[in-house]
Amino acid sequence: MNIKHITKQWPFRPMPVGWRKKEWDSVREAKTIADLVPISHRVMDHFSPNPVFLVSGPISTGGILKPGTEDADIKANLQCFNQAVETLFKGGLLLFNQIPFEDLFVPVNKAWKIEHPDTYCMPILEDFYRGLFDHKHLQGIVLIPGWESSFGANWEVKTITSLRKNVLDLPVDWHKKKPEEVAVHIASLDIVKRYKRKRPVSRIASYAMQ
Repeated sequence: MNIKHITKQWPFRPMPVGWRKKEWDSVREAKTIADLVPISHRVMDHFSPNPVFLVSGPISTGGILKPGTEDADIKANLQCFNQAVETLFKGGLLLFNQIPFEDLFVPVNKAWKIEHPDTYCMPILEDFYRGLFDHKHLQGIVLIPGWESSFGANWEVKTITSLRKNVLDLPVDWHKKKPEEVAVHIASLDIVKRYKRKRPVSRIASYAMQ
């Protein structure tokens, strides 16, 4: 899927921490969704040799819905994503935040729907996330409650499991708890203890939503 007409509009927001200008600017040169994979790998390489996890949950389908509709509230879902990343980082996990790419995928999805109405934009999953999941430092995903309502999250669970990587769950009431309480829960998991950071990280791939 050619996305050059969309990437030329990059960036959609200021560059977040965890990125370097060379990678940030290279997104503008991407012609296909697959071209974004090596960029995401270079961002993840910054955290070497630390293991990295990825948040998974509803964005374009399911999750928080627009009032009175069955349509996903993408902005609200992305805000939820960022909150989960910040909370999990406090719990001891290093998180790759895909929100900069998801910002790009919003117009990509809209363009897809024009030509393929009532179908999911599979290139986002098959051309980007499948390649992202292959990174050697990515150890698994962390699911936001309600992920079952998301087509993409279901695909991610199936794919990450087939790669024999890990699937973690946020507590059902995580959004009602203080970040510190959720962090304590995450830090207590045996799998998290196994993947404690090998060295300090001064910059993380997340940022406050504008």
